[in-house]
Formats: sequence, C-alpha cells, structure tokens
Amino acid sequence: MRRFTWMAALTAVATLSACDATPTAAPGAARLQVTAMSNQAPVAVLELTRAKPMIVNGHEVLRHYLTGVNSYDPDGSIASYYWSSSCVYVPDGYSSTYTVDVRMGDTCEVNLYVTDNLGAQGRDTAWFTH
Repeated sequence: MRRFTWMAALTAVATLSACDATPTAAPGAARLQVTAMSNQAPVAVLELTRAKPMIVNGHEVLRHYLTGVNSYDPDGSIASYYWSSSCVYVPDGYSSTYTVDVRMGDTCEVNLYVTDNLGAQGRDTAWFTH
C-alpha cells in the first residue's frame, strides 16, 4: 500500500492510501482520510527596550523603543508582525521592532499583533504616558 500525505488548505492533513482491490472495492480504489488539525494562536509579547526624551518637530516627546521578538507560536512559527498606535502622528509598523513618540501630556495605546504560519493571530497591548 502506498501512502501520500499533504496539507490541504493549511487546515487539515489528508492521507491518500492506494489499496489492493478487494471483492467489495472497485479496481484501483483509493481511500481518502482527512484529519482536522488544531492551530493554537501565537502569543504576542510587547516589550519596552528603552525610552529616551527628545525634541521632535518642536515637541518634547518620550521616544519608546519596543520589540516583539520574544513573541512565539507554540505549534508553528511567527509569520508577520503588525503594530498600531492611538497616537495619531505615529505610523503603523510591520516589523518585529517599533518606535513610538509620546508627546508631553499624552497617553498612547500601542498594540502588537502577531500572525502565525497558519493564519491565527495573537495580540498584546501596552499604554505609555509622558
């Protein structure tokens, strides 16, 4: 008997077995067995590596250097990072590190979203005040 196993749409494992003909099976019959896979969501880990006071465009800010490199996926791998911030003057980011400038008197919410190799997503959130 030959067995062929492959991923189907990244959500199931399919195994095809070519069986010898039996009195109840048609010649060349094959059996297809599909087993659903579970996918655990990745864990996003947002960490502050350092904060540094600066003047940016005439405004006093506290620049926060953030990282998501310790994010992990218990049953796969991290495929992408996405950062968003409630600070309207800070652009979104798409790498494992991110920088956010918080102006004097402001509080900003920062979100890190990580997506795994099967499409599941995890999120971590932090708030920074200056």
